[in-house]
Amino acid sequence: MTTVFTRTVQGPALHVLVIGVGRYPHCGPEASFPPARGIGDLPGAARTAESMARWLVAEQTADPALPLASLELAISGDRAGSALRWDTGSRSVTVEGATRDHVTACFAAWLERCTGEDDVALLYFCGHGLASEPTEQILLLEGFGTPHDPFGHAVDLYRTYAAMRSCPAATQLFLIDACRLSPSGADPHSRFDALVPVPPGWPLWRTSELVLHSASFGQPAYAPADGDTHFSRAVREAFAGAAARQGDDGVWRVTTAHLGAAVADLMAHREATPPQRPEIVLAGSPGGTVLRVLPGTPEVPFQVRCAPDEAQPEADLSLVRPGAALATRHRPPGSPERWRGTVPVSSYDVRLHFPGGGWQDELREDWTVYPPCRTASVPVRRTEQV
Repeated sequence: MTTVFTRTVQGPALHVLVIGVGRYPHCGPEASFPPARGIGDLPGAARTAESMARWLVAEQTADPALPLASLELAISGDRAGSALRWDTGSRSVTVEGATRDHVTACFAAWLERCTGEDDVALLYFCGHGLASEPTEQILLLEGFGTPHDPFGHAVDLYRTYAAMRSCPAATQLFLIDACRLSPSGADPHSRFDALVPVPPGWPLWRTSELVLHSASFGQPAYAPADGDTHFSRAVREAFAGAAARQGDDGVWRVTTAHLGAAVADLMAHREATPPQRPEIVLAGSPGGTVLRVLPGTPEVPFQVRCAPDEAQPEADLSLVRPGAALATRHRPPGSPERWRGTVPVSSYDVRLHFPGGGWQDELREDWTVYPPCRTASVPVRRTEQV
């Protein structure tokens, strides 16, 4: 196992297991196991898992509601010998790969730390996945496709989820960044004897849960060759405040009740190509569990577009709080793309000015920006020629 972060926390604490699989040495066109032939390495998966882990350490450690208490890592790079090095502060460690033995050890260490009812257990997986039916999800580890025991190097998510009822942490989150396609060359109705790395135990009461997939059943997920996955970025945005709601005391909090829907809305807002729609399979109680308390007003992703799009390059765009002299956000003319950014929760006037005079200026008043994201499409008209 590789524990890259651990400390003692009094009260509710977050315990995280991150698994990223970028290397599949037993897969590819020449694989002896037919379902492994359409599977290749995923450089983006290893990088994305590392980014998620580093973000959690940087952003969740000091959270007053749910500070990070431990982080287990299992990451396989896309090349042999490309093991990740992690600076823990006092020493540098080599992160072991996402093999069956190491993942099993990571699960054991993760569960050993999730001892309090107020604790939150979070699993994030990024790599290849298979699913023959909506209630099945197989997470492929580095050794998947070995001739004698191919599915022994994969995790059965839903049997693992069921076994996790023995975990004392009453809040459990499973964020799965993987495809949900049926394996090629296999019976589409067959079930697979994959690994369940959680020992059976006395069932406890699980009060809040979230099983969130990056893609709906039967659909692929994508790990770009450069940059992190759209799903992982949406998860981080949601945690950072895009999933927040304001309480009667004026404090903004992110809870499990709104996290999944916010991630789905953020991914639709990004308009990724190819499109990818997350799916919430299991969600907890309506009230949810508090994951973050924000120190102030959250920043909300927004976009502003001219209708028609051909006016976009000529528009000088501003978001101005009513009565304010200066713009909170501003973009000069020149870009044909929609204006995208983040802005604090508030009401704004959307001002469209066309210095070239080819289009009439427009003003949209009292546009409210509220989590998780907002889009303004403002109709504009050409200037009449005299």
